[in-house]
Amino acid sequence: MKADDVIQIIRKGKMELLKETISRIGELHTDKMEEARVKLDNLLKPQGSLGTLEDIARRLSGITGNLDNSFKKKCLIVMGGDNGIVKEGVTSFPKDVSILVAETMVKGISGVAVLARHAGAELKVVDLGLDGEVKAEGIINRKIRKGTDSFLRGPAMSIEDTVKAIETGIEITEESIR
Repeated sequence: MKADDVIQIIRKGKMELLKETISRIGELHTDKMEEARVKLDNLLKPQGSLGTLEDIARRLSGITGNLDNSFKKKCLIVMGGDNGIVKEGVTSFPKDVSILVAETMVKGISGVAVLARHAGAELKVVDLGLDGEVKAEGIINRKIRKGTDSFLRGPAMSIEDTVKAIETGIEITEESIR
């Protein structure tokens, strides 16, 4: 798909949820990020020793505008889909494994399910594009299509499907926040 095609999609009024969501994203509260950095640097530990966790804490302060953030409601969302590159024989596992993995997640016996449980987070598993019919109860069916195309043969997804996938992620996230 060419840039002109993307412009036409935008002009036709598609991507409304994506455009509206992007418009709600404000600037980071850099003052709170600096306060968080100072607070973290003054804890009884070597500066920067928590690595990425310190980066996340600073970023959260920048997003929320709060120095101390507490998240009582937590949700881990896994969006499942099959990649068309599997048709080229370059993947570690056949596509059938994806459905099995999704099913183990909702049964609570996958690594991500165990981590979510220990974190006190709800786990939502969404079929966004698994190449097959999922029968396990608890998997949210928001299938756009059965897998992507092989990116060696052309675009893996159309712009329309890509936007639909992003907007589905926005919808599932907003549902989870309520």
